[in-house]
Amino acid sequence: MAKYKVGDKVQIIPDLRKKYHFPGLTPEMLKMAGMEVTIIRVPATSNDYYKIKEDEGWSWTEDWFEDTYPEPKEVEESEILSLMQGD
Repeated sequence: MAKYKVGDKVQIIPDLRKKYHFPGLTPEMLKMAGMEVTIIRVPATSNDYYKIKEDEGWSWTEDWFEDTYPEPKEVEESEILSLMQGD
């Protein structure tokens, strides 16, 4: 089963060039290292690949992605106190 689903935002690992010497990696793909991208197709089988919205249809493996996390939201002091008091 695929780790990511269609619509997920992921980051292409920043050190793609250093970690992976794969015949399928193109210079255009290497330029995308560190970018946040959107999954548009997930692997149907273990021999299949991911597709992303931001490129020209290249095939990507799960190992070349890492999770992205939303920016932490600003929390008001009153919310912190409320949580600490168990409200």
